[in-house]
Amino acid sequence: MPASRTFRADGVALRVEIDPSAPEAIADHLHVVLGGYDSTEDPPAAVLRVRGGHGEASVVSGPPGSPELHFARWPDVLAHVDGWVSASSLDYADPRHLRLHAAHFVLDRQRWIVIGPKGSGKSTLTLSATAAGARWCTDERITLSDDCDGGSGVTIRPLRRPLHIRSSRDEVRRQLGTTGTFDSVETAGRTIVDPDPSEDPRSVPSAEGPLQVVVLDEAAVATPPTTRTEVTRRIVGHSMDARRCGHRTIELLHHLVRTADVYVAAPRTLLSVAELDAPSFTASPSAEVLAAMRSNSLEGVWSLVDGDRVLAWVESEGSPAVLELEGVAAERWSAAMADDAGAWAGASEVIRSIDRVEPV
Repeated sequence: MPASRTFRADGVALRVEIDPSAPEAIADHLHVVLGGYDSTEDPPAAVLRVRGGHGEASVVSGPPGSPELHFARWPDVLAHVDGWVSASSLDYADPRHLRLHAAHFVLDRQRWIVIGPKGSGKSTLTLSATAAGARWCTDERITLSDDCDGGSGVTIRPLRRPLHIRSSRDEVRRQLGTTGTFDSVETAGRTIVDPDPSEDPRSVPSAEGPLQVVVLDEAAVATPPTTRTEVTRRIVGHSMDARRCGHRTIELLHHLVRTADVYVAAPRTLLSVAELDAPSFTASPSAEVLAAMRSNSLEGVWSLVDGDRVLAWVESEGSPAVLELEGVAAERWSAAMADDAGAWAGASEVIRSIDRVEPV
């Protein structure tokens, strides 16, 4: 990788320039912190310059007129470069999109998102998943936008920075296994590691089944959310630009929550996603929707007669579902809908007699 590079981080063009006077180790290890980003020829929104200093020190400078920062060790320079990329890509980010503190990886053909504040255990879960064969995408940030992605209606774009593990390089090697190939830089109190530098950063394995979302939130554990809307509110609290959240971005986030299996866990308590209990909410909301329907908390009912079947669209607690009714249930539903005065009570009576619904 060349010493100077222009690349895209979360859709923002940035440039890092390494002066020949800088320690050779900085240029040699630049790929550890920048290897996941795609190169670009677009003009950069921001530029960071690194040059050599006196003795063991290195100097980092930003735009013209910015104060220069001095570091005694070259690994700390790389750590600063890494932090600058993350901060600058946020400063110049598209305000129409929503950014969350979250890890993202694909394990056993399932996509996982782990949402939580710094220090909550996102990197630990990502590292353990990587050791178990997962393809990691990020342990820092994801961006949600309204492009269609696999039918979900939400595109999830990871900030492809390396993992940041609060352990020594030897401990990271122990967790990943001595046979694994990875690049790393050990800085004060943490290791910056690219678990698989040979992978094309743009390629993400295909996934099957619903998205798995883990929310690491102390308050949510103390007072568990009872609806998906409450989960959405909790997640907005982990947004990196909550002040930019408009109605559309909140709507997208709520759609994401409604089409995922959602787990709630306390921060810093999980070492692996295998330790998770049953999800608080499932992508197939049969049980919770039925429970709400049976308590007569319906918000809307529509139906369509299709031969001997009735397809009924029902909304409850903000979760839509389709009931496919046949036989006696279909006859009772049709009779209830024909009675203007008793349609609502009749529909609820039919719902209480069935076992399951299918999610929309």
